[in-house]
Amino acid sequence: DWAAIGHQDLLHGVHAYGGLEPTTPALADVISAVSVRAERAGQKAEDAIQAFNEYMVARRSSLEWDRHARGELENAPVARTKDQADAFVAHMEKQNPEFRELSDAVNDYSVGLLKKAFDGGLIDQATYNASLANRDFYVPLRRVMDDGPATGGKTGGTNKSSEVKAFKGSVRDVVDPVSVLIERTYRLNQRLRQNDLNNA
Repeated sequence: DWAAIGHQDLLHGVHAYGGLEPTTPALADVISAVSVRAERAGQKAEDAIQAFNEYMVARRSSLEWDRHARGELENAPVARTKDQADAFVAHMEKQNPEFRELSDAVNDYSVGLLKKAFDGGLIDQATYNASLANRDFYVPLRRVMDDGPATGGKTGGTNKSSEVKAFKGSVRDVVDPVSVLIERTYRLNQRLRQNDLNNA
């Protein structure tokens, strides 16, 4: 059933619509890698996963500020500034150089879900193309609705240390990407199953 397919997507990678083989890295493998490395370093796995989520939010936030600067986004994409995002990404990659490659795997997983939705007839070609356009890295930025409005912009005159501290914990503004992707995986497979039944 759809729940079992969603579970397999998480464990082994996103399966193509109607396919039997995974087409992306597995989200479960990424989270396991973050946890194992943390435990080997004497750190708590949950803290490492939280840091990884914050890193991914910062990495995408920086790119969204670039889109904002090009006029592709009317409003500020997140509460924190681009300077803060860039400083946080650099800080985290220095401490955890594996985060870049692991987050690339999460990006591949996200794109795999989008492709599955397109192949299954849930989104059209224009939506699919627009979702991929000018986005080298994508993880969900689902806003926490009870937080204040996103503010900020590119700033100057602050040191890198303060920017790192300002960005750390900024996932209060969004739900952590891993949780959103898990939910999205199950919901997508449920919608695909319902769509298949409707079209039968």
